[in-house]
Amino acid sequence: MTQLELNGIVSLVRLPAKKSRGPRKAKRDDRRTRAKEKSRTQAPLRKATATSAVETQWAKVRSAGDHERKYLSERVAYVLGDAAEWVASLPSHSIHAVVTDPPYGLIEYNETNHTKMLNGRGGVWRIPPAYDGAHRQPLPRFTVLSEAEREALTRFFVGMATALMRVLAPGGHIFIASNPLLSSQTFVAFLQAGFEKRGEVIRLVQTLRGGDRPKNAHDEFPDVSMMPRSCWEPWGVFRKPMDGPTPVSWTVEVLGSGYRV
Repeated sequence: MTQLELNGIVSLVRLPAKKSRGPRKAKRDDRRTRAKEKSRTQAPLRKATATSAVETQWAKVRSAGDHERKYLSERVAYVLGDAAEWVASLPSHSIHAVVTDPPYGLIEYNETNHTKMLNGRGGVWRIPPAYDGAHRQPLPRFTVLSEAEREALTRFFVGMATALMRVLAPGGHIFIASNPLLSSQTFVAFLQAGFEKRGEVIRLVQTLRGGDRPKNAHDEFPDVSMMPRSCWEPWGVFRKPMDGPTPVSWTVEVLGSGYRV
């Protein structure tokens, strides 16, 4: 019985009794306990099986392709060659993570612009003037890319993301360096390829100047900078989706893919 008081009138109200769920809940708890115990006892076997599978896959990865390589240890192989060609030679679902800082202008490394850079004439490269007697390294000017060159850049990253989607294990991650001018264009390409964006890591940088003085007019406009001083770089974190409702714990335990902290 429950006592209610309304405008000074006290009433007794009989509430429906709650159904007893004791036996059913006890059975459910018992099933959960048995399942956890079974999982705990089988964990060493699953881990041993997963370790064996990863070692077998690693043996294939470290010897894939016909590129020049050096084996620095049992777990480290240095491969010298075209990265895209090497990735194409890898088995599907064979790697767990990729950390990359790819070219962003594409044209800065063609023969014409590379020769200009080596000769100190610039081209697409910005040749910074000496600062307090220190000679600074050339930097590519991403602001000068044409629309056609930007479209080529998008195709490059879509192709790169598609190739990495094939070789990454479910739950595998990509950590890719970028810059404030082109990060949106780059990251969209990975989303279009089917990756999940998991976040961004901001790398703090500090440059002497954001951009150089107007080209061929350094003396005429000595105090003009063409863009703000750079102070950060966005590095994108992407993940290959799981296979269906696969739990993250399974991908970490069985496939070895996932964050390591």
